[in-house]
Amino acid sequence: MLEELAIKSRDFIKINNLKYQRYFIQTKTLEHRLSLIIGARGVGKTTTVAQYIAKNYKIEETLYINLDDIQISSNYTMVQIAEEFVLNGGKLLCFDEIHKYQNWSAELKNIYDRFDTLKIIATGSSALEINKGTHDLSRRAIVYNMVGMSFREFLESF
Repeated sequence: MLEELAIKSRDFIKINNLKYQRYFIQTKTLEHRLSLIIGARGVGKTTTVAQYIAKNYKIEETLYINLDDIQISSNYTMVQIAEEFVLNGGKLLCFDEIHKYQNWSAELKNIYDRFDTLKIIATGSSALEINKGTHDLSRRAIVYNMVGMSFREFLESF
């Protein structure tokens, strides 16, 4: 299971590690063990995660999982993925589109509590779903709100 997911993860990082970096990646360190990045669709959360991975970790230490991928969400639980990843020496686990996964907050809490050496970053677009789920994680997670590109950033991107 993990090898298939690792291949998808490596491909994702290569494709999305773009040259221009948004303010978010330049100003947020994401040092906490569990970080949630929320924001509207299309603001750059996914690209930011790829850039963060490429900048701070060796590719084999990380795993990016898109929970919008029907093949992943129908075959594996988040906890199963985390368990196998940690057993294989994983350090950073990134879940994208967590709001698409039914029991995401309970599973994130479980992962956080069970694997104290694992760092987790999760992103989501649906503010209502994220805010409902973060109540279980209030003492565990730092929640970042990513906003759209400013005019200054737009000009810098050229």
